[in-house]
Amino acid sequence: MDLNDFIPTIKKQEQNSVIQKDTDGAKYDAIAAKLCEKRKGFEDHLISTEISQVDREETSIELMRLKDSMRVFGVNEIDYQAYLAYR
Repeated sequence: MDLNDFIPTIKKQEQNSVIQKDTDGAKYDAIAAKLCEKRKGFEDHLISTEISQVDREETSIELMRLKDSMRVFGVNEIDYQAYLAYR
């Protein structure tokens, strides 16, 4: 049994994504920017100390769902961090 079958790689994630960076660059960039901006908003909201526990839990759930959506579109953590750095 190959250990690479158990370790997810960026290449495997890109092959399974809905939009490929190489073929639809402009569309990928537009979608990635929207998803990254939305994620940034959720994270900023969670940092706030003035939100209720219920709101914090709901926002956390939405953030997890958004991260799953980002994976579907091939946006990984490296892409998100790069977005934040060049924003």
